[in-house]
Amino acid sequence: SVREPASQCGVVGMAPSPGLVPLDGVVPFAPRLDRVGPLGRSVGDVRRLLHVLAGSPGPTELPVRHDEPLRVGIVDELSGRVNQDGVLRCFDGVLDGLAELGVDVVRVLVPEGPRGLASYMSLTSAACVPVLEPWVATGRAGEEVARRVAIGRDLLATADGQDELDRAEHVR
Repeated sequence: SVREPASQCGVVGMAPSPGLVPLDGVVPFAPRLDRVGPLGRSVGDVRRLLHVLAGSPGPTELPVRHDEPLRVGIVDELSGRVNQDGVLRCFDGVLDGLAELGVDVVRVLVPEGPRGLASYMSLTSAACVPVLEPWVATGRAGEEVARRVAIGRDLLATADGQDELDRAEHVR
């Protein structure tokens, strides 16, 4: 996890594109879904660290296209009333600030967005079974790891579970 812990600790986190940062030395949870990403005090710090982790010096400035305005998409299904009032006030303030800077803020539809977390839980629980089941068998795995392995085993053992994994992969 990168983004969620960052958001709860008041720092910036970024989950990079799969494969951008090597997973050498990482104890895998769900190998085909795992990613290593930077945490930092600012977007600039995270950007610099990402280039180091990815093994590239990186540009010193963000590329800017002057022929069209920056466009930011806001996912309708994941914004609005699904969030707490304080979060919405901050979010709306950021959107207002972006608009004042000339950013084109557009609403986008991602109908499967609300199923994202459930899909993530299903896919990662199934993917962790071959990697973490031996640890669970030793009794040295924590409660959450044992719970996720059990969920994964159940999903992998039945046709209904496989159907759920297929639906989750579609959402992914």
